[in-house]
Amino acid sequence: MTPQIIWDDECGLCDALVRRFRSLYEARGFEFVPMRKWLDSLSPTERARRTADEMRVVLRDGSVIGGAEAVAYLMRRVWWMWPAGVAGRLPIVRTVARRLYQEVARRRYQIGGACKMHRREPCDVKSGSGTSQPMAGRVR
Repeated sequence: MTPQIIWDDECGLCDALVRRFRSLYEARGFEFVPMRKWLDSLSPTERARRTADEMRVVLRDGSVIGGAEAVAYLMRRVWWMWPAGVAGRLPIVRTVARRLYQEVARRRYQIGGACKMHRREPCDVKSGSGTSQPMAGRVR
């Protein structure tokens, strides 16, 4: 099985990161798969256990890692990012990385000021819900 990097293709920040790193990781044998396509490929039981709240890496053996652990795993595959990926295994760094990842993931539709799902209109940053809700009453 080809290892896969699963990303939220409805997230502008995520799309930008995929554009930046796609060739780097494809050269290392990874395939990029949009989150919706990956979720659709799962059985209904497995799909019910998964959420689209974090990026994932599906390894050759079929095991799945997600969030900050997946980022650290990917960093360890590139020589110039390797030190940061190894540091991500240290308990204090892992704890901080998880919290940072969760905060960024929760606000990913707001970061960059665009909601891809809603014709790239600015998000309601006051909601803090992490959902992609366009700002009301925006004048064009």
